Amino acid sequence: MSRSIYEGFATLYGQRVSISPLGKADLVAFTRYRAEPAIARYQGWQDYQLSDAEALFAGQCALPFPHPDSWYQLAIHDAGGELLGDLALHWLTAQEAEVGFTLAPASQGQGYASEALKLLLAWLFGQGCLSVKAAVDTRNVPSYRLLERCGFTRTSCHKDAAFFKGEWYSEYHYRLERHHWQGAGDKTSHKT
Repeated sequence: MSRSIYEGFATLYGQRVSISPLGKADLVAFTRYRAEPAIARYQGWQDYQLSDAEALFAGQCALPFPHPDSWYQLAIHDAGGELLGDLALHWLTAQEAEVGFTLAPASQGQGYASEALKLLLAWLFGQGCLSVKAAVDTRNVPSYRLLERCGFTRTSCHKDAAFFKGEWYSEYHYRLERHHWQGAGDKTSHKT
């Protein structure tokens, strides 16, 4: 029988960050950065409230892990346990996933997202995933540069992909295949 993400995902440890399922204790900080207009600009939410975070958390607790076509929210913490941001993990199939990421403003530009994403990629490929996808608004330069630093290849550009938050936006699609993954040398540990 499948287990909840809160039972089935072992914490991943890097040099400066750890990744674990989003916890109840994270919700206030999670809400705080998601409520920032600059953070929400390229995301599917706006005017984020604590009630939104609580509903997301409750939904996550009920999900089996892993389960195709389900999204999971993973917290990125520093060594002191402070929430720096989060990773979104979307299981498409047993062998393909999609990822996303959001960092609090104070945590941006310091390499935390790169380290966290590399930890998650190493774990995914170690679990038998063959490819990982990502999509990003073409105006979100830091996000697509992060994907490229982590080895993703741009596969397409969808011009005027959708009308979103009052304007048309275009989207880059990225992909990373397991056989092209270069992150095997990253220091990753797992704690059960």
